[in-house]
Amino acid sequence: MELNSGLEGNNFITVLMRTQNMSIQEACDYVGRHYKQLMDDFLVAKALLRSFGPEVDVDVRRYIEACQHWPAGNLVWSFETPRYFGARRDHIRSTRVVPLKPLEREPLKEED
Repeated sequence: MELNSGLEGNNFITVLMRTQNMSIQEACDYVGRHYKQLMDDFLVAKALLRSFGPEVDVDVRRYIEACQHWPAGNLVWSFETPRYFGARRDHIRSTRVVPLKPLEREPLKEED
């Protein structure tokens, strides 16, 4: 959405592309690896929390449960609202292909 709205500086993918000189695929792969590591860390921490037994506060347990469901809930919401994919959201959800506006890359600056 940010790219198609001319706000590509507000998106983690395009920030990586510019600051790390990555292609869009490299940036997406990087984010995928980073997210997987975050999920792995979360699952390890959640398992460790279980080892504390019943002395862990019920509100802490509910918070952890909510954190576990947030990523999937965000994806569901992103496809239920036209904000990100517009009228094509059902097609994009089924194909997992998102058409993007071409990103104009700034020329590399020569060093002095």
